[in-house]
Amino acid sequence: MSSSPGRFYKYMKASTAKIVLENNSLRWSSPTLFNDPFDLQFDLHLEFNSDRVANRLLQRFVDVYTGRAQPASGSRFDDNAKLLRVMMPDLREETVRKENRSAIYAAIRAIEEGLPKLHDELRATLAPRKILCLSEMPDNLLMWAHYAENHTGAVIELSYLEEGTYASTWGAAKPVRYGADMPRLADEEGLVRTLLGQGTVATAEQFQDSV
Repeated sequence: MSSSPGRFYKYMKASTAKIVLENNSLRWSSPTLFNDPFDLQFDLHLEFNSDRVANRLLQRFVDVYTGRAQPASGSRFDDNAKLLRVMMPDLREETVRKENRSAIYAAIRAIEEGLPKLHDELRATLAPRKILCLSEMPDNLLMWAHYAENHTGAVIELSYLEEGTYASTWGAAKPVRYGADMPRLADEEGLVRTLLGQGTVATAEQFQDSV
């Protein structure tokens, strides 16, 4: 057998399949109980070098201060550099770097130190949620081994239907693609953009909207 458009499959024990068919219902699971370490059983992390990030930010600050770069609209970081130029227009570049270096490092540390709180918020967001995991393939040997009682269980096929104003829930299914590396909150580029006011590191609320 092979996958078909509009069809999904659920691997399970034979005893579970009997209950599902008798009750015409499926159990949705809490993501906090998933057994795969890549399935939300990890804390999001940042990958960056503090000195590189700080140097990039300082260079941006100096470039806006001296007028070599145009300030980005809505960027408080650039606005601060522009304000400093208005108030103290004759500072040397070395002075601008020296006077703002500690504040930039403090901003980087604040994001790092805020990660535990973010992780707690994410866990609280996930706790009441339920997810149904389905497969696009009915003949995956690993799935048969792990979820169908070592090839002795069953696979139930679920078809997507759309008739008139009715559409089955499976139409809202989203694919899951596993990467080789553990997911991260942001890389160095993302962190720089966040501190420049050109992006944001995900919040628990944003994460909740994506689940």
